[in-house]
Amino acid sequence: MIQSTFVPRSAIAVWIVVAASLAPRHGVAEVSASLQPRKELGAQRVTDHAVWVAAVASRLRLGYRAEVPLALGAELGWYPIRYLRLASRFLVASTPVRDGCYPDVAFMGGSQGELGYVFCQPSRSARFGFALSVGAVVVDTSHWAIAPGLVAVRTDVADYGTALGVGLPIDWQPRRGLKLGIDVALGAAIGQHISLRCVPMPMSQCTPGTVVTGPNLDTWSALAAVSVGWTFDLRSDAR
Repeated sequence: MIQSTFVPRSAIAVWIVVAASLAPRHGVAEVSASLQPRKELGAQRVTDHAVWVAAVASRLRLGYRAEVPLALGAELGWYPIRYLRLASRFLVASTPVRDGCYPDVAFMGGSQGELGYVFCQPSRSARFGFALSVGAVVVDTSHWAIAPGLVAVRTDVADYGTALGVGLPIDWQPRRGLKLGIDVALGAAIGQHISLRCVPMPMSQCTPGTVVTGPNLDTWSALAAVSVGWTFDLRSDAR
């Protein structure tokens, strides 16, 4: 068994030596040039494909005031420079928006300037929303780009306010042109408003039927999105 194993290995070693002796000789300059990285597609970075468009599916939560279970839309993004990521989204609510301000939620006290029993009035359902993000690229390879940054989201209902947070978008480019993305963000919902309607009850000191609108307390916000799109290489030397 030892001899039968040794002979093939010896033959391979001899073949390598012979092949090396018959190979053409190269100068130092040629060898050095061959070791230089070539400008091939596989060596490009995700940020080289500077612009992308994508279809997006998203879920959004603006505290207890509004929850959008599913919103569909489009995303337009741009890497103006290697370390900067810009993106914008237009989203359309595909399911009814859940407003946490239900008519049977009662509040007691003077948070709106009047004492008495009041009921929260839900706002109209949001139909669409916008999102803007800016991030700094911290990972940039031939297939992956990660650019944590700031995110702002707003719907067409002013009562829901604006969501401001920190996002973590991850772009994956499995092959040229195709882009898959996932994005999560956490932050605060600011600028929200709430409408309270006075109801006739014992000891109520507000005028029954009146509606008072005032600022809502700032609360948390969350966003999650996935996207599938196409990238465009805007470099002057793109092939």
